Amino acid sequence: MTRITIFGYFLFLLCHVAFGQRIISGKVSTEDGIEVPGVNVILEGTNSGTITGLNGKYTLSVPEQGGVLIFTFIGLQTKKEIIGSRSIIDVILVENFTELQEIVVVGYGTQKRSAITGAVSVTTADEINKLPAARLEQVLQGRVSGVQITQSSGSPGNALSVRVRGVGTPNNSDPLYVVDGVWFDAVDFLSPSDIESISVLKDAASAAIYGTNGANGVVLITTKTGKKNKQGQISYNFYAGIQSLPKKSSVLNAQQYAELMLEANGGLFAEDDQFSVLNNLSNLGIGTDWQDALFDDAPISSHQISAQGGSENFTYSVMGSYFNQEGILGRDKSGYERYTFRLKTNQDVNQVFSIGQNINFTRLQRNGIAENNEFASPVAFAQNIDPTTTIFQNNGNYNYSKLVVGDIKNPLNRIDKFNNSWSSNQIIGNVFAKLKPMENLIVKTSASLDLIFAETFDFAQSYNLDPTGFYTHEQNLLNGVSKSRQKWSNIMWENIITYGKTVGNHNFSILVGSTFRDRSYEQLGLSLGDLPFNSPDSAYIYGLTLDMASDSLGNQDLLGAYEGLTESALFSYFGKLDYNWADKYFLTSTIRRDGSSRFGTNNRYATFPSLSLGWILTKEDFLELPNFMNFAKLRFSWGQNGNEKIDDYGFIGTINNGAGEPAIRYVFGSGQSIYQGSAATTPANPDRKWEVSTQTNIGLDLSFFQDKLQFTADYFLKRTTDILIRKEEPAIIGTGVNFIDVPFVNAGEIINKGFEFLLIYKKSMNDLSFDLALNATFIENEVTDLGLISTPVASGFNQGVGGNITRMEEGLPFGYFYGYKVLGVFQNKFEVEEYIDALGAEIQPNAVAGDFMFSDIDGDGKITSDDRTMIGNPYPNAILGFTGNIFYKVFDLSIFIQSFIGNDIFNATTRWDLGVQNRPAYRLDRWTEETPSFTEPRAVINDRNGNFRVSDYFVEDGSFVRLKNIQFGVTIPKTISKRVFMQKLRWYINVQNLLTFTNYRGMDPEVGKSNGFSNDQSANLDVGIDRGYYPQARVFTTGFNVTF
Repeated sequence: MTRITIFGYFLFLLCHVAFGQRIISGKVSTEDGIEVPGVNVILEGTNSGTITGLNGKYTLSVPEQGGVLIFTFIGLQTKKEIIGSRSIIDVILVENFTELQEIVVVGYGTQKRSAITGAVSVTTADEINKLPAARLEQVLQGRVSGVQITQSSGSPGNALSVRVRGVGTPNNSDPLYVVDGVWFDAVDFLSPSDIESISVLKDAASAAIYGTNGANGVVLITTKTGKKNKQGQISYNFYAGIQSLPKKSSVLNAQQYAELMLEANGGLFAEDDQFSVLNNLSNLGIGTDWQDALFDDAPISSHQISAQGGSENFTYSVMGSYFNQEGILGRDKSGYERYTFRLKTNQDVNQVFSIGQNINFTRLQRNGIAENNEFASPVAFAQNIDPTTTIFQNNGNYNYSKLVVGDIKNPLNRIDKFNNSWSSNQIIGNVFAKLKPMENLIVKTSASLDLIFAETFDFAQSYNLDPTGFYTHEQNLLNGVSKSRQKWSNIMWENIITYGKTVGNHNFSILVGSTFRDRSYEQLGLSLGDLPFNSPDSAYIYGLTLDMASDSLGNQDLLGAYEGLTESALFSYFGKLDYNWADKYFLTSTIRRDGSSRFGTNNRYATFPSLSLGWILTKEDFLELPNFMNFAKLRFSWGQNGNEKIDDYGFIGTINNGAGEPAIRYVFGSGQSIYQGSAATTPANPDRKWEVSTQTNIGLDLSFFQDKLQFTADYFLKRTTDILIRKEEPAIIGTGVNFIDVPFVNAGEIINKGFEFLLIYKKSMNDLSFDLALNATFIENEVTDLGLISTPVASGFNQGVGGNITRMEEGLPFGYFYGYKVLGVFQNKFEVEEYIDALGAEIQPNAVAGDFMFSDIDGDGKITSDDRTMIGNPYPNAILGFTGNIFYKVFDLSIFIQSFIGNDIFNATTRWDLGVQNRPAYRLDRWTEETPSFTEPRAVINDRNGNFRVSDYFVEDGSFVRLKNIQFGVTIPKTISKRVFMQKLRWYINVQNLLTFTNYRGMDPEVGKSNGFSNDQSANLDVGIDRGYYPQARVFTTGFNVTF
């Protein structure tokens, strides 16, 4: 009986427990819909739990009252789910971005973020995808501290200026781009949406492993790659939109223009004067708004389709894209098209041997319109042509101005009659083989080939807008065509051996390698005039006899023909040591030995070392750091890099054979016969060597509140020595005369020093999460030495003010503005007479009331060229970037704000030298006897005082704050998207360049280097001068991302 009673009680307890439990089941997957096996599912506060199976499903018994389930998996964010009354709980785990970002791509490898001892900034695919961008540089703009990226031109496809930690040379200052291990000088072949991550190596220690190509910084780009054991997926990304002009330049209308012209003339114009049309103000009205006529809305669109996946031993990624952007100026006359295709695979042949390949094809087509050029830019023409001229004549032809003649043309006719295009096909192939002969040892060899086949086409129609022949400034009597073909070849072969080992607390890895690079450039071009057909579609070079003497119609006069070939080679070997003790103390050292054919025989080889140290303070027991600080690290680095981005044969002396003009001729013999001769044009320089950048960096990394708040700061000192500049030679050798060029020598030094920081804050609260980031860069620049060169280097010529604007001079910033200082406006003749020197003579004898008073800097009692001084600096004191992302359930919002502070702009958009051109609207505030002004001089046609010479009158504050990008998106819930066989579907709207706050009175305050495609000293010194740039467009787009 007792046994029966005990057994009954046991059954009762067992049933009670059973009836107090219930079963919960579900499935765990990623955002892409991929099932995740091995996820830990734990009932909070207990030891009860399970793991998901291969299909991502789980089953767990829980108490009747429920509780909270915790889902954890390495690399994915932990998630909690309240059970409530549910019996099925499906969970989506998202990537743990903090953990993933700990692995950073660096030179020839990867490192944990905590182990990095240099200055490296990282941008991920998530940040890249928030900006519909045509070019990679646009993605980085304002998002990376220490990097100034300026988009001076809004012309579709135009290059941006990228400067890492300032300008260190008047020569090529562009960084090196490394895409999946292959070196490039430019990356316009890339589709930004194909990029997985970007690492910018800013300090010398991080970039020293690239030796002679690392002085200007290194940008490491990793394209998207398939993942092992990941189900294949197909993605399609699309957006389309419309572009418009954000802001016009404010100029005078017809009535205002006539008012100032009449005032400058001192009254009405004579009846037989062409300007007499201005005499009747009331009949003029507003006149022609040339900017309204010139600019138009234009479409933009992008398509990309990709497939990625992998098995245990094989991964693949294939991508194709098409991008099309028409211009707001001239539509297809300034359009840009890009076709790209990429195939990337990796195959593990066995446990010790693997191979891979990466093939890319890009087709580019770019049509261009002249800009930032007072002689050819339609933007400049629209701001200078008089508003009384109509766009068309009565016969339907384009009209011409009878008032503003000479260099100023009808801007619409200019666009219509001239064609400029550039197209290219680029093929990139990269293959590698990797061997693991023993544990921790990897041997890798890779070879790459980069080929570009390009064509340029320029055509100018013949036309004559004035058939009477009186006005000749709007005519081109002979048409012409120029065609050229170019080929670039870049071959690389690299071999790398790495070995890593851990012995107790000692962790180290060693890397040794070699690089061989062979580059060549070929070109062939021909220019013809007087073609039989006056259309770009018929501008073929026919197989006719080229007659240079005849003037008959359609005889195809040979205007020019040229052919060129350059080659260069680079051979290097390098090594790197990474060591840390207990993941607390870190040391990295690199050394690279480079040999380049671009340098003189006496200095062909150079060695570039680096050393960097790191110390994680939060791992020290003896330091009493606050509990809310979970990470702190000090960094120090020192290193040297070289700059090899110069011409191939600059060290070789050259001889001209006498062809061309002015011709070289010699007279010999008693008959004094003239013979063609030859002469040395450039002296040889066998001592020509590398420009060397030596940089010291001190950094601090901090994290608080479990990485919710992160702070990174760096101070750097970058000294570039042995800068190549033109040497001053005695006049006796004939430099600067006829064919004799001044040679380049290593003589200059430029110092850049500054401070940069990055501040990040992240917060997550149930369905709401957000992250904020602020980066800032402060840089000071100074030219400290020009060697034996006593004359400063000048550039930035502008016809409107009649002189050079920028200079390079010891003790001053690189490319500073140089001109006269304006003290004010003479209010009456007594002030003119009282502005005298020590002897009582008038300093400005040609001035009258209403003219500018210029500063007599040297005190010699007159205004001369020696009174010019520094009047501005085109480079900003501070560069700021702010990003913010907010996520709430299925909604997301992102904003990006960009700012330059403290830079100056030289506003040279007006042709002041003409005297009769249209003027900015602020000239309405000019000085008159009735309404005196202390900032604007009088209206004048014949300017005897030189009011509009190069002076600080034209220098304006170029600081701006721009809402660069704002995007709102909606991710469709998976319960809906899966019904139509989609793993993910997101729709968004996006606006670029929505708002700009600035005091600059021009069209766009983002003014940088004059020519994005040229890197000679003249172009690099020509900075911050606005002669009429193609303005950036405001872009409204909508698009979607879908994954199957």
